[in-house]
Amino acid sequence: MIDVTVKFYGILRTNVVKEASRQFTLDPCTVEDLINELIQHYGEELKAKLVDPETNQLTNRLILFVNGTNVKTLQGPKTVLKEGDLVAIFPPSGGGKIDYS
Repeated sequence: MIDVTVKFYGILRTNVVKEASRQFTLDPCTVEDLINELIQHYGEELKAKLVDPETNQLTNRLILFVNGTNVKTLQGPKTVLKEGDLVAIFPPSGGGKIDYS
């Protein structure tokens, strides 16, 4: 078993999971396995923010870091997590109106 801390940002923190971080004790796993565990724990509202409904894969706009490194520069969702890893999840976000004047 390994302990992994997950930090949530943006709308995930304020509206979906309603907490800044949580530690999970898991069997050794990948980022993809962790996401599935988070969806089991927090439910369909979290899944709607993290998973593309057309492909059933993590949305391309999701930003995930493991120990400060974007998983896209590692092995993506197949990145293996280790004891003590810190996973930061930044959901897709939209900006407000931009004034170009």
